[in-house]
Amino acid sequence: MIQKAQYLAGLVFLVQSMTACSNSQFLKSMSLSVTDQNNQSFINLTTEVAMGNIALAELTIPITDPKNGKELGSVALQTAADGNQEIVLSVNSTAVLSGNASLGSTLPNGRAIPGATGVSTSALVGIPVLNNSVVYVGGDMKAHIIVGMAITIQAFDTLSVIGNSNIFFQETFNTSLSGLAGLYTSTTPDQSGIAVFAEYTAPATTTTTTAVAAVASKALLSSEAASPAISVSGKVGSHQYNTKITEGSSTSGEQTAYNFFYGEKQVVRPQ
Repeated sequence: MIQKAQYLAGLVFLVQSMTACSNSQFLKSMSLSVTDQNNQSFINLTTEVAMGNIALAELTIPITDPKNGKELGSVALQTAADGNQEIVLSVNSTAVLSGNASLGSTLPNGRAIPGATGVSTSALVGIPVLNNSVVYVGGDMKAHIIVGMAITIQAFDTLSVIGNSNIFFQETFNTSLSGLAGLYTSTTPDQSGIAVFAEYTAPATTTTTTAVAAVASKALLSSEAASPAISVSGKVGSHQYNTKITEGSSTSGEQTAYNFFYGEKQVVRPQ
């Protein structure tokens, strides 16, 4: 009986380990809002991710218009109260007029933006920040908004052994907000890092959709917006894992990535 119990315990442990290797709760929470700041409309996204022993250096990254140098917002990297990493993106809605559609179609590793962002049905533009990171904005700017950030990190060059790949985790928080967060890698230096995306879709009810779309349109395209026009948020519920989306990576490659996050403790900086 003891041997049988030990066998069953070992089998349960093996199954749990295999499950843990193939899933993650990398994406913990998201909140998205559209607010009025000094008569300018801003899209604000706060994302919390669990990065194991990897911590992001705490700093604020400016977002500037590549055409004229005008300040469009910022990205703040910080540690949340529970010890997870927090990425706070705030970008002027006019960024959709300043971004580059070609830059917005891919991650820094050259792979296409995961279709789960909703980019397949909406234009997405990219705005370069730092040396090889990108802020993404898209959607119809009325009832459908997509916003995100790819943060290239030099320390992640060690993951080049995985190849050119994406390992993302998706979460649907409610009927209006879904998110995507994960890792992109490349065999080329300075093209690996983490990325987060959020997709906002106005509620399906016709009356509500019309009202929200009208407010959102006014908030994003005029200087007389109410504050806040949109405010939605969500946290991972009682289930244990996000849905995994893998492109170009083998099982061994995924394991290498997980080992990296749960290896030696280190603070990494974006570029």
